[in-house]
Amino acid sequence: FFIAMIRRGVLGGAARRAAGSLGGSRAPLATQYAAAAATRRFASVVVQKDVIDFEFPRENPADGLSYDLNWSLCRFGVVPQGKSFRNLKAAELAKAGGSLKTDAPKAVAWSKELETEFKAALGAEKVTRYVQDCALGALAVNEVPIRIITDSPAAALAFHTLCSRTKALPASEVDAELSVLHISSLGSHGSAITMNPKTKQILMCGSFNAGALAEKLAEAATDSFLQRGVLPLWGP
Repeated sequence: FFIAMIRRGVLGGAARRAAGSLGGSRAPLATQYAAAAATRRFASVVVQKDVIDFEFPRENPADGLSYDLNWSLCRFGVVPQGKSFRNLKAAELAKAGGSLKTDAPKAVAWSKELETEFKAALGAEKVTRYVQDCALGALAVNEVPIRIITDSPAAALAFHTLCSRTKALPASEVDAELSVLHISSLGSHGSAITMNPKTKQILMCGSFNAGALAEKLAEAATDSFLQRGVLPLWGP
């Protein structure tokens, strides 16, 4: 009986304290509810944001805008911002004109900084790119596909005559093992040539010298020919 009385006293006191605490918190809770309601009303205000309309340019390959070609150029590290033309005929390249320097370029060491500068310049909006997809090798069964990207129609024409024709493929399906990037001028670098030792991508600026290019192509393409069971014989 004594233990039961203690339990009732303890529990009764706890209940009274709980009731008192609830009663005392009525005013603060009402204030909190009012503040929360005001906050909700404030949060419901809609802020009208400016809407910017952007018209995506229409594709027109004849005028130098081809989505497939642009995406394929990105795979070679060149992000085009202007016009780009692919596989123009010799007569079209000749009509585009332009002079071509052929003095021997200086062989320079490859560097990531130089390649980044080179690709940024070749992808600039003011530059018009000419892309030619060709091949090295006399037989289609063991040819090595190669692509040149240049800002010079004269260089594209010269490259077109140096290499073999290859099967015509959509730009999105071209997977050239070798590539040559050429730009007519690059700051104070003058005429120079180099090659990325890992990707075998050849970079040329200034002159377009066939002899210097052939030497770099021999260095870049030998492994590709050997993988096809072909022993390449490079000569003048």
